[in-house]
Amino acid sequence: MIYRLLYRWRWLGAWTLANLLLAWVISLRYVGYIQPEGAEQWSYLLMVFLGHLSLLVWLGALPMFLLATLLRGTGLWLITTLWASGLQLLLLLDTFVYAQYRFHLSGFILDLLLNAGGDVFSFSWVAWALAVGGVLGMLAVQGGLGLLFKRRQPSRPVGAMLVVSLLALLGVHGWHAWADAHYDRDITSMTRHVPVFYPATAKRFFVEKGWVDPQAVRDRVDLEATKGGAQGAGPDLPFRAAELLAVGVSRQPAAGAGGYPAPRRAHS
Repeated sequence: MIYRLLYRWRWLGAWTLANLLLAWVISLRYVGYIQPEGAEQWSYLLMVFLGHLSLLVWLGALPMFLLATLLRGTGLWLITTLWASGLQLLLLLDTFVYAQYRFHLSGFILDLLLNAGGDVFSFSWVAWALAVGGVLGMLAVQGGLGLLFKRRQPSRPVGAMLVVSLLALLGVHGWHAWADAHYDRDITSMTRHVPVFYPATAKRFFVEKGWVDPQAVRDRVDLEATKGGAQGAGPDLPFRAAELLAVGVSRQPAAGAGGYPAPRRAHS
């Protein structure tokens, strides 16, 4: 009993690893909008792929691991094929939506697609044909992967990849928290392009530990805001304004800049 369950878990683990690689390939479509430059941004993007995107795949596979305690054989293969195909197609759909409208899928957007698609979105017969072909192709790929790994199960790479994904996940959230505390826009500006990505922030923690100088952050934010105002409205001004709001930059003395509390003044 236990041996057969472990066998099914190893099978699903190999299948999940293959879907992880497939999700990375699909997510490469976001890179063109992120436009990373330099070793720092490319390294951070690599950790996003290894950590965050891998986490999404592992979480998506979790219901199948639980279902393996109840089902086996053809039933488990069929349900996993449909489930994995649906998740990968959802990710692929998100890349197309983001390419067209610059926002990710949400419950609101899915409701529009399902209930008011004809009134809000217009699709040609070519688009419908490609969509049907994509669904059938994904089903074929997932079904083939399931049959392939049922015969050959690379168990060791699966466990190692899970460990790497967890370490990368901790690393990418820690990196973003540090970059956010220092207002490093080269890093924080990348997050909006990644789906379902809500990286950690820890300004107050770093200040309490003495690892960040709030005054230096305020000065840098003020200097960048001054330069932005002097240069006038550029093509990236809406994004710059959104990022300033996201990190809590305020021009009011009571709040301080960069999301840090303003220094208290002694009353005479």
